[in-house]
Amino acid sequence: MKKEKKEIEEKKEKGKKKLKLLPKIGIILLIIISSLYIYMHYIEPRMITINEQAIYNELIPESFIGTKIIHFSDIHFGRTTNEPEIKKIIAKIKETNPDIIVFTGDLFDPYINLSENNINFLTEELKTLNAPLGKYAIWGDNDYLNEEAYKSIMKNASFRLLENENTTIYNKDFTPIHLGGLGNITKGYNNEADTIKKETPGFQIVLSHEPTSIYSLKGQCELILSGHSLGGLINFPGLTNITNKQYVDKYLKGKFIEDNTTMIVNEGLGTETISLRFNNHPTINLYRLYKEKKS
Repeated sequence: MKKEKKEIEEKKEKGKKKLKLLPKIGIILLIIISSLYIYMHYIEPRMITINEQAIYNELIPESFIGTKIIHFSDIHFGRTTNEPEIKKIIAKIKETNPDIIVFTGDLFDPYINLSENNINFLTEELKTLNAPLGKYAIWGDNDYLNEEAYKSIMKNASFRLLENENTTIYNKDFTPIHLGGLGNITKGYNNEADTIKKETPGFQIVLSHEPTSIYSLKGQCELILSGHSLGGLINFPGLTNITNKQYVDKYLKGKFIEDNTTMIVNEGLGTETISLRFNNHPTINLYRLYKEKKS
C-alpha cells in the first residue's frame, strides 16, 4: 500500500511539474511565432535584392553584347511596398546603370485605394529612371483596377506601354533586337500573333505578366520575362505558392528552358493576399546579354 501511495504521489508531482512548464512553453512559442511574423511582415519584404545573371544566345547582335537589362515586377504599391521602399527600388536600379528597363506589371494592389498624391509620387519616382535604349512596361491583372492612372503614370514616366505589340530596338548599328509585350492572360487580352515579330528574324524578347505564356510562346521567341507569382511569397519546406494565383502552375520563380525558349520569372517586389514573405526576397533582376558563354 505504501509503495502504491508513493507512486501515486510521484505521478501527481510529475503532473504538477508539467503543468508548471505549460505556461513557459506557451510563452516560448508565442515569442517564436511573434518573431517569425515580425520578420516575415516587416523585415524580409524590405530586403530588396538584385539578382544578376547572364543571357547567352547566338542571335544576340554584336552591338548588344554586354547590354544590361533591368527587370522588375509586381510592386503592389501600398501593401508592403510604400514610398520608402519605392525610393530604395529606384536607387538600386540607378546603381546598375541599365541600358534597357522593363516592368512586367502589377504596379497596383487590389485592396489599396490610390490617392492623387500616390499617383504623382509613383510618376515622379519612375520618371527619374534612365535607360538609353528605352523603358518598357506591360499590364498586370491588377493594373486594370485603375486603367487611366496606370496609363498616365507610365506615359508621364516615359515608359512605353506594350500590349500585344512588338517594337524594334537598335544599338549603334542596323542589327536590332525585338521586344514584344503580351496582353494580360488573366483578363483574356493576350494575342500572341501580334506580339511576335515573325517577318524579321533576330533575337526576340517577350514581356509577359503571367509565366504560363510559355505554353504558347515557346519556340517562337528566345527569351520571356515574366512575374505574377511573387515567388510563392512563403517558401517553407512543403509549403509554397501561398498566393494560390491562377496561371502560374510550376513556374513560381527562376529560369525555365523549353523548346529553345528561356523564360525567367521574377520574384516581384511586393506582396499580395497576405503581407508576408519568407525565404523569398523581393528581387530586381539584372541581365547581361552575351553571344556565347565565356570559356
